[in-house]
Amino acid sequence: MALAAEMRMSSEDRKTGAQPQDPQLLNGLAMALDAAQLGIWELDFASGNIRRSLRHDQIFGYDTLQPTWNQMDSWRHIRPEDKAAVEQSYKEALVTGFWRAHFYIDRNDGKSQPITLSASVLYDVRGKPERMIGVISEDKDINRDAPNSLEDLARSEALKRSQQALRQNEHFTQTVLNSVADGVVVYDRDLRYVAWNRAMSMATGISSEQIIGRNVQEVFPQLLAEGVLDLLHRALQGENLRSGDRPFIVPATGEKIWIQSLFSPHFDADGEIIGVVGIIHNVTERRLAEENLIKLKSEEIARVQAEEAQHKISTILQSITDAFFAIDNNFRFTYVNPRAAQFLRRSADEMLGQDLREMFPTIVEHEDFHYLRKAMETRAPVKFESRLPHNKGWLAIRIYPSGEGISIYSHDLTRQKRAEDRLRASEERFRVVTENSPDIIVVIEPSGLIQYASPSAEALLGYSPEELEGRNLFKKFPSDASHTLRNNLLLLMYEPEKKITLELEITRPGEQDICLDIRANNLFTHPDETSGILLTMRDITRAKHHQKELVEARKKAEQMNRLKSSLLANMSHEIHTPLTSLLAQANLLAAEIPDKYRDAIERIERGARRLADTFGSVLALAQLEGSALGIERESFDLVREVQAVLQEHEKAARRKNLTLRIKSDHKEIPIYTDPLYIDRVLNSLVDNAIKFTEQGEVLIELTTSGPQVEIIVRDTGIGIHPEFLPQLFDEFRQESTGLSRMHEGSGLGLAITKRMVEALGGTIDVTSEPGVGSSFRVRLLTQPVENRSLQKSRRRMLAQQEAVSRRILNNGNGNGQSKRTNRVLLVEDNEDIRPLLEQLLKKVGEVDAFSNAEAALECAARTNYDIVLMDISLPKMSGLEAMLKLRSMHEYDNVAVIAMTGHAIPGDRERFLQAGFDAYIAKPFAPSELVSMVEAWI
Repeated sequence: MALAAEMRMSSEDRKTGAQPQDPQLLNGLAMALDAAQLGIWELDFASGNIRRSLRHDQIFGYDTLQPTWNQMDSWRHIRPEDKAAVEQSYKEALVTGFWRAHFYIDRNDGKSQPITLSASVLYDVRGKPERMIGVISEDKDINRDAPNSLEDLARSEALKRSQQALRQNEHFTQTVLNSVADGVVVYDRDLRYVAWNRAMSMATGISSEQIIGRNVQEVFPQLLAEGVLDLLHRALQGENLRSGDRPFIVPATGEKIWIQSLFSPHFDADGEIIGVVGIIHNVTERRLAEENLIKLKSEEIARVQAEEAQHKISTILQSITDAFFAIDNNFRFTYVNPRAAQFLRRSADEMLGQDLREMFPTIVEHEDFHYLRKAMETRAPVKFESRLPHNKGWLAIRIYPSGEGISIYSHDLTRQKRAEDRLRASEERFRVVTENSPDIIVVIEPSGLIQYASPSAEALLGYSPEELEGRNLFKKFPSDASHTLRNNLLLLMYEPEKKITLELEITRPGEQDICLDIRANNLFTHPDETSGILLTMRDITRAKHHQKELVEARKKAEQMNRLKSSLLANMSHEIHTPLTSLLAQANLLAAEIPDKYRDAIERIERGARRLADTFGSVLALAQLEGSALGIERESFDLVREVQAVLQEHEKAARRKNLTLRIKSDHKEIPIYTDPLYIDRVLNSLVDNAIKFTEQGEVLIELTTSGPQVEIIVRDTGIGIHPEFLPQLFDEFRQESTGLSRMHEGSGLGLAITKRMVEALGGTIDVTSEPGVGSSFRVRLLTQPVENRSLQKSRRRMLAQQEAVSRRILNNGNGNGQSKRTNRVLLVEDNEDIRPLLEQLLKKVGEVDAFSNAEAALECAARTNYDIVLMDISLPKMSGLEAMLKLRSMHEYDNVAVIAMTGHAIPGDRERFLQAGFDAYIAKPFAPSELVSMVEAWI
């Protein structure tokens, strides 16, 4: 039948302990199952494929055996409402080893059919589910009292045939068991024997009739000690187990054999465990083969190890740098390594087998020869040191008995001896240094006991070195200083490489307090070894006093520097304010007096401006010398900065018909430095070039080379005489001096420019030819910008540019509104200047002038002004405070507030703009400058 061919058991089944099957046996079993209307099937877990009988497929509604069938085909036919329960019982079966279920399937012909399923799980040697074998049947009532139809008669007849087939199978199964070469036994749940095949009878000499029905422990009590009984109990719990190799004495012959057992649970038709099936393998041949193999391997390993050890020893002896040779009891050489051959000035082949005394006759008379005789006679090791002739060195010689002779090992001690001599000399030098050192040198134990103290310790501690040795150092200090020193030195016990440095102030009753600088080094070679701690102590009392004096001197210098800055600020305000009044008065007079006095007024204005420029240069130089002007770096475009500077000097250049232009190898040159310094440097050089050039042009060239940028200011002016070039950057120096000089100036401009360039880390130099022109070259490092965006606005923005932005904000881009009268708020405390400024500003609009900030703020709260001009130095409330209060009023969010002040030293403008002022104008200023700025900001 097809069923018999499908259900052959594989070799893996026999490994798991399943009983062996035979085709005839399976044929008979299949006939019985067919007669009982049962379908047999086998599921392979690895592939998911199912082998089955024809009856299995017929139950699912197919007329013929389908070509393929897998687990998903079976699950597809299960009625949906039964799937959850069937899946749960299936998962439990994988654990218990048996599956029994009743449920409905949807047949291929569309009918719903109740079925009964029974199956067993087979496991591999690791206990993992490998296969499942079972049967299914239609769930119909076949137990009626009497057959009343042809179908019932046929079913009854089939049942009889199946019972007869099962009886035949029992006999066949026993026949198969007896034909198996391995021993097969079956136990019931009480571990009584229920099956015993012929192989077991032959191996033990016990027949099946003698053992069937008896308990396993009764027949073989040694199984308990061997652990086999535990395996049988575990198999009754559902495990598939394999025992290790164990010896067994055959009762009939007394022969010792080795066996290995496989135990699997024995299930009934309902999946209940009813006993254990055991298969006993004779593994004696394999065991003996393994033992012989291990023995051969051990012998081979021992031989290889011996050869390797011999080779290693030979290699070591050949490669060591010390001399080694061996002689037998007759003083004949038996081994000579290369170093010994070199030392003895003979080849190894030449010496082997020769008598030491014959090859080296003088050795017998040498004082060291008696050591060889002593070692030969006493058979005990001998060690001694030998000095080479002519003071060429030292040898350490070791003689050891070896077999039928002695081995001589010679080590060169020359370097060691010389090192010891150097060490003694070094120790002597150390002693001389420590004894003559002004520092106190002490070596102590961790407990504080003094091992050594230099003579200088007596001056500090009042004891001689001899009196200090053996005493505790910590007791020589006051308790607080001793506690601090002890705690710091404890760190050296756990961190041997650490070096301690500390200062101790020691108060001595009746004596002057002292301050010690203490350095501690660890002399331990290992934390567990006791050696010592080296302390170097120095009296730094005077140095501390000097340091304290220096700190006080520095404080005084800083105080003087602050006083100097304050003085400079006050001088700036006190000088610039009257100059402002002078320029304003001159401007008003110029509009009123006759033309014949106009030249005098212009001279007054030029004198005032010259005085202001000279004073400004002196202030700048004073600040640079005192380092009062700090450097504040930011990123900006150098090309844009140069363009702005040239724009400021266009009017002066046009008056002299000069051309101003810029030449750059890049449209943008990012630079990271202080724009205030760059602005002053450029203004100074361009102003100087215009002043000394009567015709032609002034050119600024910008070039870059790696991290460096060059700024070259060229002019076609009068040039500089070569003899004056070395003094060009000195203070108060001009080429034309005295009554005959041709140009005005203080001689400070280039000196200040050079100081500023050097403060930025750059250099400046000049090349010039009289009558041709001059070129000033400034070299600066661009420095990394670090992805900073270039500042589009300079620290100094032109008033006209600021005014355009403000007009756009205030007037909505020009919407045609009618012109109205401007209102100006002026705050100035100087009684001479305020009326003049008020009169000047009336050209712009209506002016309210105040001498203090309080009255101005009260008026600003009631009246809306279009612009505010604020002096800084005001009584009670400063102009800076007043500006901040104005900013707090919503009405003045978009109103320009201009700082109008005599504080005009370098850095003041930036400070006020950063504080919140929109613009800055320094006193003294020309009236036209003030009016232009106000008109630009309204």
